[in-house]
Amino acid sequence: MSRVLFNDRLVTLSENTGKEVGELTVSVERSTYTGRECYLVQASSNGVVDTVPVGTNITAYVSPSLETMEHTQYEYVNMPGNTLTKKSVLSVEEDGGYHFSLVNTAGGQDTTVTQQFTPDEM
Repeated sequence: MSRVLFNDRLVTLSENTGKEVGELTVSVERSTYTGRECYLVQASSNGVVDTVPVGTNITAYVSPSLETMEHTQYEYVNMPGNTLTKKSVLSVEEDGGYHFSLVNTAGGQDTTVTQQFTPDEM
């Protein structure tokens, strides 16, 4: 599996000005999660759309058998006066089930949702 280890970056340029307006970075490296060997997968996309900063960041810990151990996703839109964010976390429980949490923030107000999934549901 060492062939899947890599680090890459892709730059987005403005069609009009040729200036850098965003980037996508992706990496896979060996790591540990709660004492277990795994792969750390990270992806980040950040840029500007119509002068508004936007982005998505993903971090995942994946077992050597490619099972998700934890997955965190963070998204943002930084509109003037009203930043919008969404953070979700999916993590494996000791019984093989998963815990999911989602926090949406808009206008300074948080909305949180949590849910449990059994191994059979996954």
